[in-house]
Amino acid sequence: MRREVFTIKRYIKIITFIIIFTLVFTFPIQQEEVLRLDKYENENIKKVYLIKENSEPYQLLQKVYVKGYKDEIVMFIQIDMKRESISKLKIIYQNETSHYGGHISEEWFLSRFEGKDTNLTLKTVKMSAKKEEEVVAVTGATISSRAVVKGVNKVLSNYREIRNNIK
Repeated sequence: MRREVFTIKRYIKIITFIIIFTLVFTFPIQQEEVLRLDKYENENIKKVYLIKENSEPYQLLQKVYVKGYKDEIVMFIQIDMKRESISKLKIIYQNETSHYGGHISEEWFLSRFEGKDTNLTLKTVKMSAKKEEEVVAVTGATISSRAVVKGVNKVLSNYREIRNNIK
């Protein structure tokens, strides 16, 4: 009886190993590669990273500096190269006025950029966006809002150049 239990446990271990081995080595493993594209960096766009998945361009991440109302605004903008849209905008530094301009770092404002088509040139509007390229400014922080839009447009323009050169 004891020998049968030992044999069953051994067979379970062997079968488990075979299943794991088969799963690991028969399904395609996605590999990501990150490349710095310093050739596309300039006075405003300080860092450009291309993320490849299985050797295909997947995401583009750019760090951009623009002049705000009070100080420089530094942003990371991530572009989904398959969907041709902005997937994420993150402000990593700003020193705008805390009453109004500081709201440009808040998610409710930043989310207005997510999903925007990379072929657009964005415009700041004050009341409501009626067209896809329009982004509603933070009330009382028009200059700060315009600076963010200006930075995004610089990144989008740079992205279009990169896209045209790597395809």
